Amino acid sequence: VGALAKFTLHLPVGYTCHAAGPAPSGLGSFVLAANGGPEGRGELGSVGFWTFAGNTCTYRLAANAAVYGGSSIAMALTVDNPNTPLSEESLANTWSVSLTAPGEASEAVALPACDLAGADDSNLFLR
Repeated sequence: VGALAKFTLHLPVGYTCHAAGPAPSGLGSFVLAANGGPEGRGELGSVGFWTFAGNTCTYRLAANAAVYGGSSIAMALTVDNPNTPLSEESLANTWSVSLTAPGEASEAVALPACDLAGADDSNLFLR
């Protein structure tokens, strides 16, 4: 049995991830859907399960499940904030996602982590 696909959200040091679920329907990014934002609510449904460890939240896909390229996924996270707040401009306030999947290979391939907010704030993450 080969490794299953997963994605991991990496929160800044000091945060603790406890739970994840569907994003609320009133999220500002959904309001932009008519103008090229995510289609629908980007729910994962029951194609896998979440695990939580410290400042990481990992979603593991079930065997034979897929999340296709170009898909938009939106979720709500339940986290504990750090004891000392991080400013929005702090370099330590970086949220990222990493992907691991076997694809056609027998072993999983890990892609480098990707920051969720660009320097120019042009993306829809964390809004």
